[in-house]
Amino acid sequence: IAPKLVECTAVKISDSQAEVKVTWKLEEVDTHFHTTYTILGNGIVEIAKHLEASPTEKTDIPRVGMNFALPGNFQHLTYFGRGPWENYSDRNVSSFVGLYEGNASEQYVPYVRPQENGSKTDVRWAALTDSDGNGLLTIGKTPRQGFTMTAMPYLTEDFDARVGTDYGPIEKEQKHYTDVAKRDLVRMNVDFGQRGVGGVDSWYSKPLEKYRLKPDVSYEWKFILV
Repeated sequence: IAPKLVECTAVKISDSQAEVKVTWKLEEVDTHFHTTYTILGNGIVEIAKHLEASPTEKTDIPRVGMNFALPGNFQHLTYFGRGPWENYSDRNVSSFVGLYEGNASEQYVPYVRPQENGSKTDVRWAALTDSDGNGLLTIGKTPRQGFTMTAMPYLTEDFDARVGTDYGPIEKEQKHYTDVAKRDLVRMNVDFGQRGVGGVDSWYSKPLEKYRLKPDVSYEWKFILV
């Protein structure tokens, strides 16, 4: 079920500042998701997110965050966080906090069966720029150890294991990594976080409790776009 728009308001706070508030109803889990955009006269946009706790959902949340797309020529990635390889909340001990740079296309990890990949944790800021140095800088504001970031020329749904768009059994119908085509865009995720990878018994077990995103908890995070 698609989220339902409940409210969208815009107010002028001053000659150099405006505020847009948007609220969505997530009917399947009986909760609301709020976004506040504070637009400053110098071009900076401050974004505050709030996902309310769900009184009905029982399973943990795979991902809490926001994603948007940039033009495909914004390929140069520079960030301060854990790297240089992909890392997740329960798979980042060998990924040290530092300053890293590369190409957005290089962030893709070609697993034989396409799946979620390329995440970076504890990111304080990340910049995507074109060959002239023009681009977008994302800075975390949430009072925690950075945000979780993904930047690559693919959409999340491109990694669905099935040929179609629905998740489900893959015994008879499964993609290979060569079926995933690069897009003329760069998808950027600015996430509160993702559930851990799990598999401490080598392949099956769920993530430990401390690496799960509980559905009965409220989540808030903030970041700035420059």
